[in-house]
Amino acid sequence: MRQYFEGKELGRRDELPASHRAARLHVQPHRCHGTHGTSEQLGENYPRNAFYSSLNLLGSHDRERLFTTLGGAPDPDTLSEDQKASYRLDEGQRSLAKSRLWLMALLQMTLPGVPCVYYGDECGLEGFRDPYNRATFPWGGGDHDCTSIYRNAIALRKTLPVLLNGSFEPFAAGEDVFGFWRKDDGECVCVLVNASLEHAHTIRVPMVKSCVDDVVSGRTPKVEHGQAGVFLWPLGSAVLRFYERPLLEKPLAPGMGVLAHVTSLPNSGRPGTLGEPARSFVDWLVECGQTYWQVLPINPTDEFGSPYAGLSAFAGNVSLLEDDPETVLERLADIDDRPGYVCFCRDNADWLTPYAIFRSIKDLYDEAPWQTWPERYRSYSITLAKDPKIAPGFESHRRLQYEFEREWRDPASIRQPAGGPHHRRHAHVRLGGLVGRVGGARHL
Repeated sequence: MRQYFEGKELGRRDELPASHRAARLHVQPHRCHGTHGTSEQLGENYPRNAFYSSLNLLGSHDRERLFTTLGGAPDPDTLSEDQKASYRLDEGQRSLAKSRLWLMALLQMTLPGVPCVYYGDECGLEGFRDPYNRATFPWGGGDHDCTSIYRNAIALRKTLPVLLNGSFEPFAAGEDVFGFWRKDDGECVCVLVNASLEHAHTIRVPMVKSCVDDVVSGRTPKVEHGQAGVFLWPLGSAVLRFYERPLLEKPLAPGMGVLAHVTSLPNSGRPGTLGEPARSFVDWLVECGQTYWQVLPINPTDEFGSPYAGLSAFAGNVSLLEDDPETVLERLADIDDRPGYVCFCRDNADWLTPYAIFRSIKDLYDEAPWQTWPERYRSYSITLAKDPKIAPGFESHRRLQYEFEREWRDPASIRQPAGGPHHRRHAHVRLGGLVGRVGGARHL
């Protein structure tokens, strides 16, 4: 095979046998060692460029539908033509097929090669061999669970670039679990699938870097004795991403601190704010020898005052400003051309513009939900910022967000002296309805 490719007789293959071996893995128990062996042989026998450019096909026009196979349909040679034409999986078989389909789509998107989806597989189309596998595409229909499976698997491939060109090291963990490593200079990923319908397994792999997360479950595997352990239910899967540093921040240094929302600060009987109340509180923390101030969410709240289901995860709650919004807007009346304001609007346009438009429309219609707005306002467009009814409110909300950011980041407002408190935002926030950047991409 290598000589065939290197003799300039063939540029690529339309199918990667590893994909078909993976498909058989889920309908013929205890085939993990065979899948591992075949995958290893392909990596050795194919030139790298040919191996990585081969099309990864699971379903095709010359075999029965993938969904039919994964659901455990009977041998088509035992059925009449009429039976084959009318056969459909029952509810239990479809449930089994979906569970297996996730593993198959996961392998298709993470194995070396170029994923190629046969039309209808992403919608759960059924059918035996030709001509029953050539049904028309179910436009506007099909099984939405299957579509979500493919979307999630494709999103995972896009999230991890190492899956495109990283090295490939397959292995088998017992009779049920097939796995492989994908590595390059910067990333390292280990993919694990449990093909068993009956047995769960705990798999341990070496900690090749200092940190690890399971991209599928979102959990952090338990690490013991230099190995990461992951529990796989029957038909379970894991995609372990190894990396050197935490994704968001460095570990905190030991220290004592206070958890208090800005509104809890002393302020002459009124809710606390940024500005002077925050400065006084920080001075008091310094005197008490505190290291941290966890401020809790400071984003806009919902109608009941909760920030945990508010209107934006990016915007600030303008009720936390030291002055009321009307006073702030009067002070910022001539700010249009100031460099600081121009830079703020430019650098934060991806969330600020949709949020300011959204808030302006909400104000215009007395906080009514977006589903009740006139049709022209229900879908986001940046041109709405110039709508005569929207433009004044749009600009006001941008200015208020600028003032919030200025007060939040002003060193005189929240100081961090040597040994003094570091303020930390609380990040557990979910969004209510369609707002900000979500409203700007509602089709997703």
